[in-house]
Amino acid sequence: MDRTKLVWLVGICACFFCGEAWADWSPEIILWENQPNALSSVGPSCVAVDSFGNAHIVYSYDWYSNQIHGPAEALMYTKFDDHGNVLVPPIFLNDSLDFPTSNPRIFFFGTDSLWVVWGRSNWSPGGTNLQSKRCLDLDGHVLGPLTDWPDRPFGMISYYARVTVSPDRKAICAYTDTTLRTAIRVVVQNPDGSRPLNHTVVWNDHWEARLQYMFVDQTDSLQLGWNQIFLPLMSLVGLTKRIAVNVPFDTTQISDSALLTPRIPYQSWTVDQFLRSRDDSLLAYTTGGPGDSLFLSAYYLNVARRGDYSAVAQTRLDGNGGQVADFEPDGTISGWEYGPPLTREIWFRRFSYPALALIEDSLFMNFGDDGFVIQTYAVSAGGVRHVVYSRAYHSDTRIVYRYWRSDLGSNKPKVISPRPVFALWPNPVTESLTLEGPLSTVKSIVIYNILGQQVMTLALQSQAGQRLVFPQVSALPSGSYFLHLETLRGSSAQKIVINR
Repeated sequence: MDRTKLVWLVGICACFFCGEAWADWSPEIILWENQPNALSSVGPSCVAVDSFGNAHIVYSYDWYSNQIHGPAEALMYTKFDDHGNVLVPPIFLNDSLDFPTSNPRIFFFGTDSLWVVWGRSNWSPGGTNLQSKRCLDLDGHVLGPLTDWPDRPFGMISYYARVTVSPDRKAICAYTDTTLRTAIRVVVQNPDGSRPLNHTVVWNDHWEARLQYMFVDQTDSLQLGWNQIFLPLMSLVGLTKRIAVNVPFDTTQISDSALLTPRIPYQSWTVDQFLRSRDDSLLAYTTGGPGDSLFLSAYYLNVARRGDYSAVAQTRLDGNGGQVADFEPDGTISGWEYGPPLTREIWFRRFSYPALALIEDSLFMNFGDDGFVIQTYAVSAGGVRHVVYSRAYHSDTRIVYRYWRSDLGSNKPKVISPRPVFALWPNPVTESLTLEGPLSTVKSIVIYNILGQQVMTLALQSQAGQRLVFPQVSALPSGSYFLHLETLRGSSAQKIVINR
């Protein structure tokens, strides 16, 4: 049996329900899992929901079939209805398994067809980085051959390339020029093949630009977001600009942009995701920057006005960073976050818009010793949530799809009361550490060093009330640590510094 048929059988046989059923969410649906002890890994995924409420999923994985020629990579498409039934079994999208893929995206053309677009790399001598396109009908039938879009008059299309489709079916590609590295070019192609913008430079500066995200709004303007290295301050910043896609570009605006992050010497700030706003006057986006220690980052959900990019609201996301998010039918924003360091948790959260007040806070999963990555997330117009994530334990890897409906489990989103609030002082610690809060909810207190090694367990005293003093903490060597609290509500971690 040839390699293509074998991988197709592995994919289609892997679409089955398994695992424990979590309240409100479906059981895990395994899209793919590797053969036992096989050397393989998971690539990027994408999910999009059509006007009928069906979920279209593209996912990728690779495996080492030949150590000399490197990994083979499969890009797969499948389709589910909003009750988790398979409507289209997995099919191959890429003609060759030898080209690595990146950043797949799905775009609908009315109610009859869709595009799947992804980055493709050829690592052979003289190879190219380009954007590939496959057209399918909504029943999963491939329409025509695999094509590369757009053409490449300026050499390779960069890794920092994004493709989107406007409401009136304009195809748009923006990318960082691989020759200049400081310029962003845009191609806009109308349905009749004409191009108002044809590899037009819409941004150029002295420093490297890494295009991160873009979308087209209802008024036919393109919002670009990118991260730029700013060498004079040895920093990384997030920038944005908005351009029209139906008229030639005004070259006098080539240097126009707006900061979405602070510009601070020796600090790295990034724009991570744009949310396609339901209100064209506002922009919702996530950013990342320095955290409370050298080894941690801080992540934020932001809303700004699209005219002058002045801030409307910002909230810091708990734990180890925000992941993907989307708008709900009621206008709120829902998304995913990793829990605090060492907790091994994934939280589902929902925020009001545009005020960004937290209105739902649910523990989705404790993934234990598994490696865990939320790959992609989308919400249908009917309020059905679709998420794809990957899990890995040693050499065993799988790609998982799950969905949420209001008629699953308890029929309502599981809302968890706010986490218990604890205070630690003094911090830095010189002689003893005091912990104050609802101690009756505490199950254990453990201190870890910055390498994640457990260095001390603090004993809980019976009838301790609301305050405990731990003089033994000062015996630890000077340095940074994490105090890990496990409570009846969940787990949390807080950085402490020992200064002897």
